[in-house]
Amino acid sequence: MLERLAEVEYRYAKIIATASIIITAFFLISAKDIQIQTDLSKELPKIKNIELSKEISSKFETGDIFVILIEVDNENYFDIRDPEIYYGISFLERLLESESNIKNVISPVDYGMRGLISSDYKSAVLYVYTSVGASEENIKSFVADVQRDIKKSPIPESFDIVVTGTPVLRSMLLDLLIKDAAFTISLAGIIILFLLLLLNRKRGFLVFLPLVFALIWTLGTMSLLKMPLSISTVGIGAMIIGLGVEYGIFIVKRFEEEIKKGNDIENSLKISITRIGSAIVASGTTTMIGFLALLLATMPLIQHMGLALSLGIFYSLISALTVLPAFIVVFRRWFVD
Repeated sequence: MLERLAEVEYRYAKIIATASIIITAFFLISAKDIQIQTDLSKELPKIKNIELSKEISSKFETGDIFVILIEVDNENYFDIRDPEIYYGISFLERLLESESNIKNVISPVDYGMRGLISSDYKSAVLYVYTSVGASEENIKSFVADVQRDIKKSPIPESFDIVVTGTPVLRSMLLDLLIKDAAFTISLAGIIILFLLLLLNRKRGFLVFLPLVFALIWTLGTMSLLKMPLSISTVGIGAMIIGLGVEYGIFIVKRFEEEIKKGNDIENSLKISITRIGSAIVASGTTTMIGFLALLLATMPLIQHMGLALSLGIFYSLISALTVLPAFIVVFRRWFVD
């Protein structure tokens, strides 16, 4: 079967290469819409206590909780209980309650000092219950509205006022996930490409290209299947590149050996695919099975990582066996210099 595959790849190399580029472009467009999951509650297993917590939140409509921390200006004020500051907090509370997406505000003005004012009376907190949801755009818009209300309040500008809470942390986590994903993929790609070029000269591009295709196919498929990138899957790009690069190296090196022996392009390709292909199929399959075993884990975040990595290895294997040989034939002159 592998020998027959090699014959087809040799005969239709340009068509396969062109088709792979078109398919990659399709998956690249799809990958742009991949979701980012920052809500860790959705990465938790469905066990009794966790489900009960979700049920309580749903029944009592607790929503999302933002926390506003107010710290006194030590140069002009020494106590958060100063009547002027209390008035400013009360004014801010009324402004916040006028916002349409705020359900309730708990402040030391209405609920006393216990738990809302620090023991040294230098800071106070307001708990703001909202229904903004998990959308990053909604969170940032809400924080902007709160900042606007803070500026309108008579609380002195010299005070330190910080807006935080779970939604804000989720938004920050989203930014970090995107940056980490881009950084790890870029760093791994640059280092591996450098090493490939160092060891194989321009032929290193032929090894690296299928890796790029496999990575794009993986992200595109995750987007189509509504599999989000989360804290557990953000590093899969670098891992796929690192694990999948060996398949291409084995094929290219064996092809070089056959060319040096005096074999022509077609026979060299057949020998490389049949001799090396069976080995990398076995290697890739065992690797995928190892990652698929993670689907039996209790934590969904571990399950998602196993599925994403298995998908990446599968595409790396397919790319090495189909895309790489086609490009080898197209750029055959690189092997006879």
